Amino acid sequence: MALRDREGVTIPKRQWEENYRRAWKENPSPKRYSVLRRLLEIEQGDVVVMPKMPNSREFSIARVSGGYKFGPTLTMEYGPDYGHIIPVDPASVRTFNYRANKDAYAVSRLFSSWSSVTFTSEEGSIKAARNLLEMESIHSEGDPSSLDQALLDDALKKAAEAMLIESHSWGGLCFEKIVKQAFKNRGYEIVTEKCRRYDGSGSDVDIVVRPPSNIDKLFMPQTIAVQVKWKQGIDEDDTSAVKQLARWNECDPVEKIVISSADGFTGQCKRMARDEDIMLLGGLNTMYFLMGLPNPFREE
Repeated sequence: MALRDREGVTIPKRQWEENYRRAWKENPSPKRYSVLRRLLEIEQGDVVVMPKMPNSREFSIARVSGGYKFGPTLTMEYGPDYGHIIPVDPASVRTFNYRANKDAYAVSRLFSSWSSVTFTSEEGSIKAARNLLEMESIHSEGDPSSLDQALLDDALKKAAEAMLIESHSWGGLCFEKIVKQAFKNRGYEIVTEKCRRYDGSGSDVDIVVRPPSNIDKLFMPQTIAVQVKWKQGIDEDDTSAVKQLARWNECDPVEKIVISSADGFTGQCKRMARDEDIMLLGGLNTMYFLMGLPNPFREE
């Protein structure tokens, strides 16, 4: 039943199926050989996950220590037997409850669509598997509320990442309209027309808003001036928005914010914004704002 002969040559499908018929006195499943043959692709250093091992509530994960073998083995169901073997490093073996944490859940949710041997290229699952290898085994189920929140946070982050990519096709005017609508959705009053936007000497503002009346304004500015920039990547000239806002003082008191679709800001821009007391919002932070959500991943 081996997939390779004594010289290490892969046995052709037709010959392997004939061997199967002689051993089991029945025809193999049409996909049996193609499924098992994938074991030959597993190499040292790969990560393998074994569902329902050691029980139906847990799975085990380990790092492969060598290539495919066929030989004597001990099975839980039949006892001593021969089988297809992928050796693993015993020190790397970890066992987790399916809902031990968000990484365990991310790996276990793939099992329902798996056949006997399945490979995945899904980036999130691979990252989760590698995280688990760095942990100690967890046999108990994690706190349901914290797990559910972690899964929700991951889903929202993926939505924000997709939105950031989509924003690259919006254009500057469209992006400004969407930002304005995001403020409206949060109850802010758009008062741009009540304040001069551009003075011809270097100061400029795109949107001026006031907080909703149902918010305690004791520690909030009466007015917020916003400079909107539709950009991609990190723009080396991103200090221009900060300079324009820094010189704009038509309404007072005022808080000043640069909202950008760029992935981030240059160090010079961050330093200038800090000196001028101007808030910077960009990349995923901007997408969370547009979705009307707080950003749990934001770096302070």
